[in-house]
Amino acid sequence: MQLRSVYSPNDPDMMDVNDSRSINNAIAKAVESGCNMVVIPRLNARSNSYSWIIGEPIMLPSNITVILDGCYMVQEEGCYCNMFLTAGALDSDNKTIEHELCNIRIIGQNHPVLDGGVYNGFSEWHSPPGTLFNNVTMLFVNVNGFTVEGIKIRHMRWWSMAYYYCRNGIIRNVEFEADFASIGPNGERVEALPEKYGDVYIKNGDGVDIRCGCNNILIENITGKTEDDTVALTALMGTFEKRFFIEGKDWDIHNITIKNVSSDCLSGGQLRLLCADGTRVHDVIVDSLMDYPARRSWQCNVFLGYAILGEYIRSRTSIRGEMSNISINNVFSHSTRAILAGCAVENLHLSNIFCSKEVEYAIQTGNISSFNSTWIDGVYCAEGACSDTIFNFCSETEGEMQISHVYAHHCAHVVRNAGPMNITLTDCQVERITDSLMSREYNPNFPY
Repeated sequence: MQLRSVYSPNDPDMMDVNDSRSINNAIAKAVESGCNMVVIPRLNARSNSYSWIIGEPIMLPSNITVILDGCYMVQEEGCYCNMFLTAGALDSDNKTIEHELCNIRIIGQNHPVLDGGVYNGFSEWHSPPGTLFNNVTMLFVNVNGFTVEGIKIRHMRWWSMAYYYCRNGIIRNVEFEADFASIGPNGERVEALPEKYGDVYIKNGDGVDIRCGCNNILIENITGKTEDDTVALTALMGTFEKRFFIEGKDWDIHNITIKNVSSDCLSGGQLRLLCADGTRVHDVIVDSLMDYPARRSWQCNVFLGYAILGEYIRSRTSIRGEMSNISINNVFSHSTRAILAGCAVENLHLSNIFCSKEVEYAIQTGNISSFNSTWIDGVYCAEGACSDTIFNFCSETEGEMQISHVYAHHCAHVVRNAGPMNITLTDCQVERITDSLMSREYNPNFPY
């Protein structure tokens, strides 16, 4: 018998009672035979249609490559499950590094689409306890060596993709299209932009979520629309992190490279970095973040640690040394704040921050913040940007910061420093300062 080079859910001997099982049959057979490759084409021969209806998770074992060849995959109405799920992710046993999966690849070609379809109504505030991860379109747990590239995810029911305790991965050339609709008085979907955050129909439509225990990952060329954060590195000791915890691994996120993120983010940011309760985020390199014209005052381009105590943080925000060695270069912002900080950061380097006229502050702090060994080099404000203040630090912000090469048309103050921050400012070229270079007051205009 000749060994097949590839399997397809369209193969007659792979077809089953539904599309999910047909795809799972092809994956299982590809791994068993050693060819390790499955192609999901545009045409679904089982239904003679151009849609693949997914009502059960597509399980991803080690050593599998799934080619999405121009296919349209949509989640079944009323289902409550992931579209793609790594094998063993939900098992209570085998949560050790010895059971780590390896070499999993999802490769898109000819513009495949993964669609959340009709929203099932489950959210952070309305879902069975500890099960919301079922609404993540693509969930990877305990994987060494993975690639996800060349796909579009639209109308995600919660997060688009989440990674727990994964390492040595590539996520690139991914487009998101979140549902920006509002919720009506009876919970129905209304085709209108939300007036406030509570009006968002599907909340927390994130893009790429890197969670606890992840390291050595490249994320690049991320575009489209997300309802919340487009790329988030969040090391939190939450329910899912504890459920997915892998014995032999730590909680930290480190050695992450992020390049070329350009998105329209309805109520979050292009990038969020967050650790708390003793976890760490460190050694992160970011280059080129661009937000589309912002719509809401609560938006910013970059969140550094800002989160509400009790909502995501159990007992405390980060302390010195837990978020460290962060380099963020080339930030192009239309948001109210280019950068919003609310944590301890050590060895932070920010360079080339470009603020359009919509930006009120290049940097603002909003709760307990600490900066140690921090350099800001190159802040460029368009005419009308940061007209009150370029750098706005609250009374709880402490540490030391060196700022150089600041260019602006006019502002009332370059720095508002209400706390014990020690700031060194060099090469500041502002055509017109209407009040004073530095003020000891904080502008409380803080809509988030």
